[in-house]
Amino acid sequence: MARAASLFSLSLLLCLMPLVAGYSISTLLETTVPLAGDGHSNGGASNGRELYYFSLKHRDAPNSPFLQRYSSRHELLQTVLQRDEERAKSFLEHIVQRRARQATGMVTEKGFVAMDSGSPPDPRSQQTGDAGVLLPPAGAGEYYTELYVGTPRQLQVAMVDLGSDVVWLGEAPSRLQKRRIDGDAVNSHFYPSSSSSFTPIPARSEPCLTVDGIHVCGNAKSCRVLVGTEDHYTGALEFAYEDIRLNRTHHHKGSVMANIMITISKTPIPTGGVLGLGLGKTSFATQMGSNHIANKFAYCLSDTDEPSGSSLVFNAGEDDPHLEFTPLVTHPHITTFHFVNLIAITVNNIKLPIPSKVLQLHNQGEGGTIIDMSTRFSRFPKSAFDHIMKAFKSHIDLPTILVPGFHLCYSMANSDILRVPSLTLVFQNNARMRLPMENLFVSASEQGDVMCLAMVPTSPGTPTVIGSTQQQNFLMVVDRGRSRVGFAPRQCASLPNL
Repeated sequence: MARAASLFSLSLLLCLMPLVAGYSISTLLETTVPLAGDGHSNGGASNGRELYYFSLKHRDAPNSPFLQRYSSRHELLQTVLQRDEERAKSFLEHIVQRRARQATGMVTEKGFVAMDSGSPPDPRSQQTGDAGVLLPPAGAGEYYTELYVGTPRQLQVAMVDLGSDVVWLGEAPSRLQKRRIDGDAVNSHFYPSSSSSFTPIPARSEPCLTVDGIHVCGNAKSCRVLVGTEDHYTGALEFAYEDIRLNRTHHHKGSVMANIMITISKTPIPTGGVLGLGLGKTSFATQMGSNHIANKFAYCLSDTDEPSGSSLVFNAGEDDPHLEFTPLVTHPHITTFHFVNLIAITVNNIKLPIPSKVLQLHNQGEGGTIIDMSTRFSRFPKSAFDHIMKAFKSHIDLPTILVPGFHLCYSMANSDILRVPSLTLVFQNNARMRLPMENLFVSASEQGDVMCLAMVPTSPGTPTVIGSTQQQNFLMVVDRGRSRVGFAPRQCASLPNL
């Protein structure tokens, strides 16, 4: 009953009637996301399709709206480590929750039909719903982009997230709906009442029924779905169609994607918005693919101290002859995340003695490897991490120093150069990602005289995560059409257009 009361505090009623299967998000979206104007034209791209650009900026860049003032670099890194930890917990919570539901036969592929019911939900019946919509934890994200949303356009900032399945915007509180306020971009609100192109998706409609999750019922006329996990629902998201203006295309500046499925809520999380690139049915990347506009995207992340140079481009990345590809792996319980098979790790071309079961994705959904750009420092199972750390210690002859949060740090007080061995991540199909020193160690002091291994251990059974530091200055290609991920070394700041 306490649980039901907590849901009532959000003024939510859960929908308890199962959805009849039979709707396809691809079919529904294929006719609803045309490109306004002439932005979707052939030519210009090497594969005969238009390129669609998003300029990316790091949250700690000098002019970033997310930039915070820290008393020291140590404090900044502690914040990063804590943010990464919350991100890892979010991964695990959603995987474990989905696994538990499937084990009891309580998960459905679809959402649940809204019901006009004024009675409170039976807490026992709530277990028959699917998980809430997946959003990143509050404050999560490493790289953001700027979007113009609505008509007339409203500037929004959005964290670009490989681990989210929605395009999310924080809706302005009702008291502000009649007067648009421009201010802090991070806490900026979207004003649907000011946009003539904002079109709510009706409850019970076919597009609404394709959305996974527990749907809000009661008197709501629009499509609303709970967000969060079974143990902590944080609110409800309203689904609608809206126009989004892209940064630019190959030939055209400011082309408009019409009728993109977005979500809004009146309880914004402090990340600005979210541009979800997950593998789920309602992500921005999936919508681009469903409309035969772009079933592939590439991104290139420059160093965190570069003010610009990072980019995300749809329909790009296939022409680099140095690309190495590894298959995307289907997780048994959750579709959102980009899982791949990491099969080995080498240091100076010597394979570390890590048992294969430590890295592989198991039938119950434990383990595996996620490619993620919203985690900064890669995370490895402790037994694998211990082998990595041991190998580095055997090759680096410098005094170590203790830095909270990190597990291997060196003092550079009497040395000008940190010489480190090469580390290579070996994926399925023998795709090899050789990490340079800049992707392996991070400066932990203002003077640059303390260098720490930019990796941390995780608990057994949790996923390995390849973070953004390890992906810097690599061209990363997500080829959804062929279900694979590719990578190749690239100086991202010097080639922002990929």
